Amino acid sequence: MIAHEIIEPFSTLWCQANSATIIILIILLLYANTLKNPRLLKFTYIIGFILCLEVIFMQFYQLHIDKWFAASSIPLHFCGLSSILAGLLMFKRNQLAYECLYYWGLAGAFHSLLTPEFTLGIDDRIIFLDYFVSHGGIIFAALYLTIISGMRPREKSWLKIFLFSQLLIPIVGAINWILDANYMYICNKPIVNNPLLIGEWPTYLVFIELFALIHCWLLYQPIKIFKKD
Repeated sequence: MIAHEIIEPFSTLWCQANSATIIILIILLLYANTLKNPRLLKFTYIIGFILCLEVIFMQFYQLHIDKWFAASSIPLHFCGLSSILAGLLMFKRNQLAYECLYYWGLAGAFHSLLTPEFTLGIDDRIIFLDYFVSHGGIIFAALYLTIISGMRPREKSWLKIFLFSQLLIPIVGAINWILDANYMYICNKPIVNNPLLIGEWPTYLVFIELFALIHCWLLYQPIKIFKKD
């Protein structure tokens, strides 16, 4: 196994990487907003292809450089699952999958960019770049489907997705036990300095659940206000 590494928030590297990610997201969203069908549909498929290819490529790339480990390389974190959904939803719309991406992706990717933790270190440029491409892609896909494609989370979806997410915890927990892994950080606390990570195991898990519920509720509020208008 490779030791995890972090980038300190507001460091030069953190500012450069996140600034580039945000700028590219804004440019792509603004560009997509100018398109009409069939060019918009073509753009959607291109983005979907890139996002799907990125997930598949990184699995083979980790194998190629002998850094694929069953305990850390399978996309079983919420962001990993969101990366898969982000690509697939560009080709085929599904309301439940979209709502999972909206809540898991926007909350998870936001904190992943705010306090980055690299499970394979930061020395490899492709792995480093992939971190920001994948998490930026998650946010882009969620915003694209909402703003450009006009999809919306359903009423009380914030609570339903939170409850649905609980079903994954024992499944991933069992996988962690079999593989001696830490997917979804169920077994060990992330090493990042995130103020929402309070206490040690298992206390921090209680607060993660609490803050996850709050995040889901907060993410639904702009949708609720928009629907009133």
